[in-house]
Amino acid sequence: MKKFACNRLYVSYNRYVSQSVVSIDEEGKVSGYSSLVEETASTEWIGGVIFLSDKERLASSSGFKALAQEITEGGCATYAWHISNFDFQQEELTSDSIIRRL
Repeated sequence: MKKFACNRLYVSYNRYVSQSVVSIDEEGKVSGYSSLVEETASTEWIGGVIFLSDKERLASSSGFKALAQEITEGGCATYAWHISNFDFQQEELTSDSIIRRL
């Protein structure tokens, strides 16, 4: 199992939790998440944003709002996607943003 900590975890299109940890099982699926209240063993701080999604692959999107709607609609959150180089003030992707599945 792998654990990743981030600045902001989106659990739905318009709801996020600050300072969170996401657990990923051996199959690459989300097994749980929690608030980061203290340093925990075997947790990698990756910062940025993590989205929980039911989608194994993403279609390209032009902006953060479109991406957020795409990956959080529908069923149970099975996968976690990380966005690095995110503009938190504008709540938008930047030209340097990288999106990858954890």
